[in-house]
Amino acid sequence: TLVKDLLAKISGAEFGAHVTATNDGLSGRLEARRNLGGKAHGTYSVQNTLGEYDMTKATHTGVVTTPLGHGQASIRVTQDATTSGVYGSYGQDLAGGQVDLQLSREGAAFGQNGTRKGSALGSALGYNVSFARSLDDKLHIDSRILVGADEAGVYGKLTAGRDVSDGVRASYEATARAELKGKHKKELSHSVALSGKLGHARLVQHDGKAPRLQLGYE
Repeated sequence: TLVKDLLAKISGAEFGAHVTATNDGLSGRLEARRNLGGKAHGTYSVQNTLGEYDMTKATHTGVVTTPLGHGQASIRVTQDATTSGVYGSYGQDLAGGQVDLQLSREGAAFGQNGTRKGSALGSALGYNVSFARSLDDKLHIDSRILVGADEAGVYGKLTAGRDVSDGVRASYEATARAELKGKHKKELSHSVALSGKLGHARLVQHDGKAPRLQLGYE
């Protein structure tokens, strides 16, 4: 693998390259980076699949990141020989935690001169919005909560752990998910574990079924 972060600097843009060689061939990525004004930054890259040297099949990716409000926003556009996609994200500190929003739309790629190879970007908008926060200040142990929603449903996760003796740690994890479409499937699982230098024991219960004991050794 050969990495050259700065090959050249032209008109304010920095160019870099990453080349990997294996028995299956070569893969290379050429990247351009530039400040777009203020605190906004943009990158553009083109990369071939390992062993594929037809550049009409290369993957093109453009990314723009910028501060927005009290957080950070980015948009990423990708296209290869068959697919294209637009992805946006925004993150911001809130109420002692972190809010994260992700949006996506994918579809068929565009051919030369903008002609369509199939349908354009799909009409379905993918999304995932979540809030994560440490609960150390509330529970006074190592703990964290995550809640969120996406196009399929809502979900959550709670983790907690603490040292119970020298080299031994107890931990707890609960995850839940409920689909809001289709069969409205619900999933719920809990686990309690003790771990140490010699191994771990974990008791797991999933969707109300009988608990299962899992043992592991270092």
